[in-house]
Amino acid sequence: SPVAYGNKYTTQVVRFTADWQVAEAWVLPDKLVDKFGDMSNSGGSWGPDGKLYITGHDNTELYAMELPKMGSVLRWSGTVPVDLAGQGFAFDRSESGMLYGIIRRPGNGSEVTVSRIPLRQP
Repeated sequence: SPVAYGNKYTTQVVRFTADWQVAEAWVLPDKLVDKFGDMSNSGGSWGPDGKLYITGHDNTELYAMELPKMGSVLRWSGTVPVDLAGQGFAFDRSESGMLYGIIRRPGNGSEVTVSRIPLRQP
């Protein structure tokens, strides 16, 4: 059977220039990708603590990622349980640690959730 979107192991995080040229690219650590089901990560956002937070489609968790000092594999530095279901999220930039998420419910619409997560400022 075909794998959704080709394969979750082909996932990349890419930084583009203002004119959409690839400036840098990284991959996720295999141990993190193994936590995902057939799909890759769902969304991501840079937190006020300078870490990149991403979600999968399956677990109600945020994964804190840091840029590597060397190489192309992002460093997985923590997991935070949250009340969302891998369908995107956004940090409230006016209140540190406040996070809005979405839980999609087939046939019943979607629900917006609010979570507070601990963040250490850089």
